[in-house]
Amino acid sequence: MNQFRPAALFTILVLIVVIPHSMAQEVYTTFDYPGWETQLIAVSGNNIIGQISSSNVDFLYNGSTFTDIQDPFATGVTYAYGISGNSIVGSYNRSGVFHGFIYDGSSYTTFNHPLGTNGTSLDAIDGNNLVGGYADSSNNTHSFLYSNGTYTTLNDPLAVVGGTLPCGISGNNIAGNYYADVYHTTLQGFLYNISTDTYITLADPLGTGGTVVTGVSGNNVVGYYYSSTGAHGFFYDGSTYFTLDDPLATNRTYATGISGNTIIGNYYSTSQSVHGFILTLPEPSSWPLVLLGLGMLAVIKIQFSKRTHRETLSLL
Repeated sequence: MNQFRPAALFTILVLIVVIPHSMAQEVYTTFDYPGWETQLIAVSGNNIIGQISSSNVDFLYNGSTFTDIQDPFATGVTYAYGISGNSIVGSYNRSGVFHGFIYDGSSYTTFNHPLGTNGTSLDAIDGNNLVGGYADSSNNTHSFLYSNGTYTTLNDPLAVVGGTLPCGISGNNIAGNYYADVYHTTLQGFLYNISTDTYITLADPLGTGGTVVTGVSGNNVVGYYYSSTGAHGFFYDGSTYFTLDDPLATNRTYATGISGNTIIGNYYSTSQSVHGFILTLPEPSSWPLVLLGLGMLAVIKIQFSKRTHRETLSLL
């Protein structure tokens, strides 16, 4: 994480590089920042945030234009993690300390948790609600929900101290992952309901190597899981897990975000290069029938993209 774009925001007018391909009623489209390997991070409507894989430069794509995401206060990298409408959240490095930010499409606002002596990161946004994490004066990490001026600690009861990692928020639902062991070796997904103050563990039955949640939209969750056959994306509709494998992938597909019936993610090709993809599903009422008809019963998993925000805090 030692390369970064100079602190300047600019727009590149280019043609998006896409390679259409489909599987039955699912339509996958390869999405790359022109000329570069690409990882997609989060989506909201037609807006997508991603990263040029080889340079740690994050970008916003609004359907026609790419714009670099670079907080002007940063002296190091700027990481974008979440998006809702025109609002983007993430963290930036200034003189070795990470600070959260909110970008509204024209200006950046720094956001620091009052106890975040050693750093703050914002991971997701939904309207006026924010989720993120901070490192206190003892460098212990904590997660939080910020809503209407109030901070609420997020702590899955099955997680070790500092092991709760939110990654998305949609209405009353917060999605994320937790570590159940002190060595932080394996992530497990969770879904937290704000109104009922209850945590539900998400564990794809095929995820023998672990489960990672990356995004939530309404009651629908996406992520990826590891099994003996590699890494596979998944879609969870609240009752059933469905595997998502890009047909151009070798054995690694990662779903990293969802907005309505649009899922984004990344896959590795036979050349081991990484590419983003956009997957358009049918109307929600027909998702289960379509996916089951394709024999796509599935699970969840863990790896790279949609960098868990503690990747940032671990650098503090």
